[in-house]
Amino acid sequence: NPLAATVDRERLGLAGHSLGAFTSLAAAYNPAFRDDRVDAVAEWAGAYVGRLSNGGDAVQDGPPLLAIHGDDDDTVPYEAAPATVKEVGEPWWLVTLVGGTHIPPYVQGRNDPSSTVVSETTLEFFDATLKDDDSGYDRLAETVTEAGPKVATLESATE
Repeated sequence: NPLAATVDRERLGLAGHSLGAFTSLAAAYNPAFRDDRVDAVAEWAGAYVGRLSNGGDAVQDGPPLLAIHGDDDDTVPYEAAPATVKEVGEPWWLVTLVGGTHIPPYVQGRNDPSSTVVSETTLEFFDATLKDDDSGYDRLAETVTEAGPKVATLESATE
C-alpha cells in the first residue's frame, strides 16, 4: 500500500464518533480489549462501558484522552462524558459542545463553529500527544476560548 510508509507505528492515535468512540475507548482502556500500542484517544459522543466482555474498570495507565460531547445529545447522554473521563483517569481533556446533539456538530464542516471546534481540537490534541508538540495543548485551549462559551467549554485534568 502506498500509504504504509506514512504510518508511524510508534505513534498511534484512535478517534471515533458514537459507536466508533465506544470502540476506541475499549481498545485503549478496557482490560479485555486493550491494545498497548495506542498512544492517544479522541472520542466524540461516546462512553466507556467496562462491562463489554466483562472488561471491568478502566485501566489506570491508559493513554491521554480527548472527549468531545454535546450537552444536548439524546443518543448518548452528556452525563456519559464526565463519567468517561473520570473512569479512565488523567490526563484528559473534555470539550463540551453547548447545545450540541449527537451527529450535526461532527459533520457540518468548517463553516459551523461546533464542527470547527471538533476538527481543530482533535488535530491539536494529536499534535500534542503524537508529535510531542506541547504547544498543541495551548492551541486546543485557544480554539475553545476563541469559539466562546456559547459554542464550547473546556475542562481538563493532567498529571
